[in-house]
Amino acid sequence: MHRLANLCKLLGDINRLRILEHLRQEGELHVQALCQRLGQSQPAVSHHLGLLRSGGLVHRRREGKHNFYRASVAAVDTVLDDLFAALRPADECLRTAHYALRPLGSASSKTP
Repeated sequence: MHRLANLCKLLGDINRLRILEHLRQEGELHVQALCQRLGQSQPAVSHHLGLLRSGGLVHRRREGKHNFYRASVAAVDTVLDDLFAALRPADECLRTAHYALRPLGSASSKTP
């Protein structure tokens, strides 16, 4: 539960969510490319990337002096697994304003 709470805090920042979205869409990006897409300074983006990396949500690849980042799909899947495991059995569907998430293999695949 503590790990899940820490991950929720980590994902509670819009800039980190935007970074993850860009990395999921593009696959891998250089820090400067992320700075341009976010309209933020290199130190700010690097700070967010460091936090995401410490949470296991992104991986870094170093090429010379440059760092390239990619999202960890397995880590995001683990976060969702932990989230669903924390829900009571009666709450098989997690609802947000725009989505309804169900664990694979739940009774109904349709969103009510």
